[in-house]
Amino acid sequence: MLSTTALTPVGKAHAKTRPPSSAGRWIPCPGSATVSPLYPNESSSHSEKGDAAHLHLEDGIVFGIRPNTQDPDMDMNIYTVLDWVDARRKEYGDCQVFAEQRYNIPETGEFGTCDITFVTPAMLHIADYKNGFVLTDAVEQTMTYLLGAIAKYGERPSYRVTVIQPNHNHIDGPIRTREVTNDDVSAFRRQVEMAVASTEFRAGAHCKKTYCDHRGSCITFLEWCRTTGEDAWYPHEVNAIDDNALSVALDHADTLHGVRDSYRKEAMRRIAQHDRRIPGYKLVKSRQQRDFAGESGREACYTALLAIGYGPDDLYEKKPFKVGALTLHEHTALTVAGVERMVKQKYKTFGAGRWKKVWDEHFRPHVREFSGSLTLERDTDGRPSHTRGSEFTALITPAHTAQVTQVL
Repeated sequence: MLSTTALTPVGKAHAKTRPPSSAGRWIPCPGSATVSPLYPNESSSHSEKGDAAHLHLEDGIVFGIRPNTQDPDMDMNIYTVLDWVDARRKEYGDCQVFAEQRYNIPETGEFGTCDITFVTPAMLHIADYKNGFVLTDAVEQTMTYLLGAIAKYGERPSYRVTVIQPNHNHIDGPIRTREVTNDDVSAFRRQVEMAVASTEFRAGAHCKKTYCDHRGSCITFLEWCRTTGEDAWYPHEVNAIDDNALSVALDHADTLHGVRDSYRKEAMRRIAQHDRRIPGYKLVKSRQQRDFAGESGREACYTALLAIGYGPDDLYEKKPFKVGALTLHEHTALTVAGVERMVKQKYKTFGAGRWKKVWDEHFRPHVREFSGSLTLERDTDGRPSHTRGSEFTALITPAHTAQVTQVL
């Protein structure tokens, strides 16, 4: 059964004080819940794109509608999630699937809206979709939704929570599920109840793991930084220090700002130059730099686009701009990224395997790819560890003379 429901939230409270989406902030720092409503909640292009992805996901779960937008990456991400939902529904058998289910959370007196909920006689399974590129485990968020689901459907012998993050290259993949016991639920419930009963500001490593509008004005966080030496002061936190301290900070800005950078540089030096291991970290190659393999490579890629059904007008990016009341369009030739997007758009309904096969066979030989710079990441990053000596190696040797005859 596929459906959506909407519950009336608890009367006296609202979801902006202790929302499940910010549970990673207000549980370790209860005081943040008292000041977060004072800050504006402004949208951005990233949040708007995330909202659009969630709407498409809901339509797919409830109505079976698969998106067909001009953003093939988002569409394929949604296809992946819908396929996963179908697989879980078949696996669970006697199962209800709810999209955008709103739950009253008794422990907080507020409510939250969960992306995907599976309800079976033996299990409750909570899943949250993240459209962003920054790693998040969303443990507190999904567990808070689980409290609401238990309040609505009752206790079960077992529980699962899942984070779906297709845009982050995690070593465990884009869909990460963990089992939750009744003891885990009881322990987490106590954490939430203690946080709700407190207004204390608490600083620690959680301040860097979650976004907090108040961090730049938080005296508790500033004192913690001074005491521990953790990353010292950041520019967006200077409004928390007095005039004299600001003067000292300006005098020693390079030192204060350089604490984190110096740690990173030292770790990178040891790994890259001495093949040493820093527990929990590794060097990876950043985003690859790509260009056509000369004009012959550009011509071959454009010819391949024509062969898969595009027309000459599709070989241009059309960027609108305003001149008074007029809307004009600037035409620029497709870049490698633009060509790749067109291929994805053509074959996205067949899954990632199909467009990659076409790309690898008919386009990649005409593209020159070089590794970018190196960067230090946690070992949960899905990219392979850097090996010394590969900083500037060409990843792909372009085949300038290859001809495109037919594209499947």
